[in-house]
Amino acid sequence: MSKKKHGFSGAKAIGTAIARTARTITRVFGEYYGARIAAHAASRLAPIITIKSPRGPIHYQCVSANVAKHAWNMMSRERDTIDWISEYVGPSDHVWDVGANIGIYSLYAALERDVSVTAFEPVAGNFAALSDAIMRNGVSDRVTPFAMALSDTTGALPIYLIDSEPGAGLHALGSPVNAKGSFVPQGKIMVAAVRGDDVVKRFSVRPPTHIKIDVDGHEMRVLEGMHETLSRARSVWIEMMEETTATIGANDNICAWLSDHGFDETALKSGAKGGNRLFVNRNI
Repeated sequence: MSKKKHGFSGAKAIGTAIARTARTITRVFGEYYGARIAAHAASRLAPIITIKSPRGPIHYQCVSANVAKHAWNMMSRERDTIDWISEYVGPSDHVWDVGANIGIYSLYAALERDVSVTAFEPVAGNFAALSDAIMRNGVSDRVTPFAMALSDTTGALPIYLIDSEPGAGLHALGSPVNAKGSFVPQGKIMVAAVRGDDVVKRFSVRPPTHIKIDVDGHEMRVLEGMHETLSRARSVWIEMMEETTATIGANDNICAWLSDHGFDETALKSGAKGGNRLFVNRNI
């Protein structure tokens, strides 16, 4: 897999120019047929890329620039997450990927023999890309996606969108405040929010042996919704951005809460660094 480095603004400008040219050409067929032709062309122009990983190849159809960015960079952008999965997740384990986005780490975990994953992703565009990737990589028997958010309450909640493009992150559940602070949302949708404990009780989902949480400032509410579920987990891998402490002061609360529930912060054996932290259950 080769990767040529071009400025994002240049790639965006070139892509926009190509799209405008193509759309102009299709208009000669009339509004109805032109729209259908353009739609067929767009779906087939979305490139399918293959990422090499220590566990095997992973394939993605890049339906947006964000999907392409996440997929291309999955082995380098959060190398610490890859190392956590490699060091802690093994045969017969079950992972909960909370805030899965397009599912790059769900897929990587599921490439290991006998590992299964439940992936939670409430945003429609991300969920569509996640579902496509699961089928495209032949892991439907090992990765189960749920179009829902995990929180400290069960019911319908608004999610405020930074962007509707598949692969976008930093959305916010409940109010337009994420790990970086308040923002002006581009849109709002209603989603199903479910307590982690209720996911196990109401939907008979297998409890996790390992949990990954990446929810851009909603981490504390996710944890508060899974008291019983958390006690069975051996490790929790959680994104704790420095901005979170500055904006909503959550990181210290997360550490204290996990400590009270039997988890000790632990370094990876690989020594990999990143914006994530590992907590290991001292009682298991």
